[in-house]
Amino acid sequence: MSWLPRLQIALFAIVIVGMLFLLFGHLGSGWSALPYFVWGMVISVGVLLLNLIVSGVIAIFQPRLRKVSIWIAAVSVVMLVGLGFCGEWPNKSRGCVKTLEGKMSTPEDAL
Repeated sequence: MSWLPRLQIALFAIVIVGMLFLLFGHLGSGWSALPYFVWGMVISVGVLLLNLIVSGVIAIFQPRLRKVSIWIAAVSVVMLVGLGFCGEWPNKSRGCVKTLEGKMSTPEDAL
């Protein structure tokens, strides 16, 4: 195996570490969660961009590994979008639930 697929696997592992920082940022609350969230975004987005560049290089120079390389990049992007942008933001009230009409509902509203 050449060094490009090994590099992409290593970059994918670093993206996972950045996503763990994002997860810790989402689980925490207040100002203490902000550094985890910021470092998670910096690590994940930076390494994801490198991963996409390596994926393009692999797709050009190693046609046998084209599908696997593109799948690794796609999974990285989907995980980042799902965790970074669709997850619960830090410092948000945990007691609210969004209803079908788009209004915010709290447990006290049910009484």
